[in-house]
Amino acid sequence: MEDTQAIDWDVEEEEETEQSSESLRCNVEPVGRLHIFSGAHGPEKDFPLHLGKNVVGRMPDCSVALPFPSISKQHAEIEILAWDKAPILRDCGSLNGTQILRPPKVLSPGVSHRLRDQELILFADLLCQYHRLDVSLPFVSRGPLTVEETPRVQGETQPQRL
Repeated sequence: MEDTQAIDWDVEEEEETEQSSESLRCNVEPVGRLHIFSGAHGPEKDFPLHLGKNVVGRMPDCSVALPFPSISKQHAEIEILAWDKAPILRDCGSLNGTQILRPPKVLSPGVSHRLRDQELILFADLLCQYHRLDVSLPFVSRGPLTVEETPRVQGETQPQRL
């Protein structure tokens, strides 16, 4: 028993967390946010929006979980296809509807609406605002692509075919 080693669980967990967050950083970084204004439902709150489908609804597993009776289980979705493209808002057949406030527009189930930065949205009776986040480009261009011919090695013959 004298040869046993004490394990520091905190250090191992921190290392694991750092590795996973670094490897997923490009996928996990939000590209937008949905701001919920304060009101009868409670204080204001921000929800990050990521590439792909962001489901807005009452269920706890939704990307934007709004646990209020007026919000449907899966009320709407905000789909972001690329960081430089406008997100698409769709109502998922909610009971109390989804609206754009300026100019006024009620979204029918399945109808797409391209969101603009700072656009006001009404999910049932809950006022929200979409914000586009400035996201760094995944790569940096280093100038025009050039193609160079591969130099031949002296004495090299044609490659043999198998």
